[in-house]
Amino acid sequence: MTDKYKAVALRLHALSAADRHWCLAQLSETQKDRLAPLLDELDLLGIPKVALTTAELTRLQAPGSAADNSGNGGDRSVAEQTIAAVEAPAVEELLNGEPDVLVAALLAGGDWPWETVLLEGLPPARRRRVAEYRQQRSAAISPRLQAALLEGFAERLSARSRQVAAERRQRDSDPALARPGFFRRLMWQR
Repeated sequence: MTDKYKAVALRLHALSAADRHWCLAQLSETQKDRLAPLLDELDLLGIPKVALTTAELTRLQAPGSAADNSGNGGDRSVAEQTIAAVEAPAVEELLNGEPDVLVAALLAGGDWPWETVLLEGLPPARRRRVAEYRQQRSAAISPRLQAALLEGFAERLSARSRQVAAERRQRDSDPALARPGFFRRLMWQR
């Protein structure tokens, strides 16, 4: 997807539902098909519905900005922004079966808003192991390996959000799944 579609998706995401539907109705089917997964991803990741000004969008898309992976070290990469924006349950779901050393390496990659909730949800023994690995190995991870780890995890989060969005669209399009119990009640009314 191009950055233009991402910028449009951010703008549409900030609109009210009625305004968003009206804007989408004005677009071609191809454009809607490109925007739908981006809008679903923004919703599933819990990105706040904040209206961005043109200057803010330009800053996000400018070379060296936080949206540019080649930016300076002071800015967060797109992967870091994606990971920071998700809710703790989504992270817990993906890290549930992962080794403790991987969880520790991921946590060492940044200051995550969901970190406390994630650690509190771990069994005490696993929490201790993750803390030990984090202290022992955080300095041993090269910046390139850390960046690759974060990019891979961000891609897994995005793939999972696309999968959940597809399941939601499937459920919403099937009346039996969209309204559980509807057909059962209908049968008993006869």
